[in-house]
Amino acid sequence: MSFSRRKFLSLAGVTAAGVTVVSPLETFYARVARGQARTGIGYGAIKPKLPVNYRELTSTVIGDLSRIPLLELPPGFNYTAISIVGQSMSDGNPVPGDHDGMATFVGPRGTTILVRNHELDPDENEFGNTSGVIAPPEKKYDQINAGGTTTLVVGPARRLVRDYASLAGTIRNCAGGPTPWGTWISCEETFNRGDVGVVRHGYNFEVPANAEIGLADPIPLKAMGRFSHEAVAVDPATGYIYETEDRGDSCFYRFVPAVGKPNAPGQLVQGGKLYALKVVDKPTLNTTNNPNSGGSIGLVPVGVPLKVEWVPIDNPDPDVEDKAQGLGVRYEAQSKGAAIFYRGEGAWYAKGLIYFVATQGGPPAVDSTRGNGQVWVYDPKAETITLLIEAEPSGEILDEPDNITVAPFGDLFLCEDGGGEQFVVGVDTKGELYQFARNAYNESEFAGACFSPDGQTLFVNIQSPGITFCIWGPLSADVLAERAKQALFEYSPIRGDKIYRKYRYGKHLELFLLDERSYRGSNTENSNPNGIEMLGQEQFEWLKKSLKASQATWKVISSDDPFSIVTGSTSDRDAWGQGSPEVLGREVQLSQLLQFIKNEGIKNVVVITADVHYAAAISYEPERAVFKDFNPFWEFVVGPIHAGAFGQNELDPSFGPKYEYVRAPQTETSQLPQNLPPPNLHSFGLAEVNSQGQLLVRIHDITGKVLYEKLLNPQS
Repeated sequence: MSFSRRKFLSLAGVTAAGVTVVSPLETFYARVARGQARTGIGYGAIKPKLPVNYRELTSTVIGDLSRIPLLELPPGFNYTAISIVGQSMSDGNPVPGDHDGMATFVGPRGTTILVRNHELDPDENEFGNTSGVIAPPEKKYDQINAGGTTTLVVGPARRLVRDYASLAGTIRNCAGGPTPWGTWISCEETFNRGDVGVVRHGYNFEVPANAEIGLADPIPLKAMGRFSHEAVAVDPATGYIYETEDRGDSCFYRFVPAVGKPNAPGQLVQGGKLYALKVVDKPTLNTTNNPNSGGSIGLVPVGVPLKVEWVPIDNPDPDVEDKAQGLGVRYEAQSKGAAIFYRGEGAWYAKGLIYFVATQGGPPAVDSTRGNGQVWVYDPKAETITLLIEAEPSGEILDEPDNITVAPFGDLFLCEDGGGEQFVVGVDTKGELYQFARNAYNESEFAGACFSPDGQTLFVNIQSPGITFCIWGPLSADVLAERAKQALFEYSPIRGDKIYRKYRYGKHLELFLLDERSYRGSNTENSNPNGIEMLGQEQFEWLKKSLKASQATWKVISSDDPFSIVTGSTSDRDAWGQGSPEVLGREVQLSQLLQFIKNEGIKNVVVITADVHYAAAISYEPERAVFKDFNPFWEFVVGPIHAGAFGQNELDPSFGPKYEYVRAPQTETSQLPQNLPPPNLHSFGLAEVNSQGQLLVRIHDITGKVLYEKLLNPQS
């Protein structure tokens, strides 16, 4: 699959009836519904990159990897390649091949524990190793089978501390899922018998996430069902375990443990009850939207929640699967009306929702009778299921997503297992699809994507030949914001844990410093008539209460962003306004503030701000405004003293602004270029209040020369 084939996804989330899907992609759904969905740049263009530990990769069973870029990543990202097939593990055995599903757990002394599946068949030859996961006979579920799990302990520097076998004797351990009680459930993707037809397979197994070398007792969790398992996701609120099945006519299952809500390893062996999902009033709904798979094009609309219920499975551990006789878990489920999915694979829990993938669902691809993939979300509280993503037939979309994870900051990360080159594809909370990583070594699938418990490392495998990657970089704006906030508090000590605060200076002045970064909504076109958050409700109420209570002559509001200067692109407005005369987006909250100031009789309010890289003085008059219910006021803009000079920008007309003074590259007679370095056009502000309560505001250039001054007389 070439880069040129990749465009976007068919997604939606707001129906004509106004029903919204509550998920990390909420903003995205609204944008798609307005026809504004687009491919994003994500973290930037991906380029080939050597692993940081390339010097350690000169001698592997694959060959010398020290000079080969194994991944393509965005700028600022790095990775290590660890626990490669054939390398010697800490237990003395070779690393098995076919790396697949994984999850992370908190380890001791700042380490991360990874439990990793190996999707191996009996006697599969991986660079001379036909034994797969090696273990003593008493610790193998089936003596001739090669599958199982290994456990990795990874240090803070993303280097391997130790790795060892942790489950052995199983078949085709594809994916699985972590539990809140600190274990990994490993799933067999098979219904076969092993060991010359004696031992039954097709089960889940529980593996404790231990930092020390040791093998789990290979106990099949038979009550969870015998079928071609793929992945599980645990709802921590209930302890219910949701299971996918990798078959062309698979079902989606819920397992209710007999112990109620498990809280320790080993409790699942006590059994429980298995159920299958059924769409209410749509018995045996074929969700594929594909006539070749028994569905119909468009039968299940994207973005429309469907009410569901659960039908019980009476025989979760059948001897055989036979559709004609109705024998087997999925055939029993479908006889009771359970919905049908095409190859249920990856599953993940996040923020109260269960996401799962139907790898070849969707309308027929142009080069196949099968689809290019679907992503579904189940809402346990609402008891609904929603088709979120459906690949288009042209192949200009995702190519058969398999494993899925949800980043701590809300993005979906999808591992491709399709034809040609393979990507890890992200879908961000602004609704943009982006390529995060490409397998630059070969065309093997990505598998096992998961984030470290602190959210700062993405772990992922390429299945063949079998390499685990630890990727880090500026993964999350939230992480960067927390670091910036920590730096702010360290370098500018602030009393308390809030950035917004106020200071009183004598009789005549009180300063209100706002925080317009911590609580704001996403940067969009800023045109929602119902408003977009800027201050957050708590800060907004604090500001109104503080302004009303202030006895100072002048109330000076220090705003991160100008009230009317328009900044950002048309789809990425990052200040209060957007250029429309209507009061939209963040201006809704601003209009409420200005109206409150007028209604409460609060006088002598002045705004100071920066952000836009040029100096200005702006007056606001109701007679010039679209929104007129406010008192006139002034805003003074300065800066920067250490970055490039830009501007000037247009003013949003909503509150009647007018430039009374402006100094920017475009205002100079010589029409200076943008992004001028210091000392060109750089400025700072100084305000003084005298004993009579007059406020004198000056704008200076970088040498201290007064460029503009305004004397304001207080209203009594």
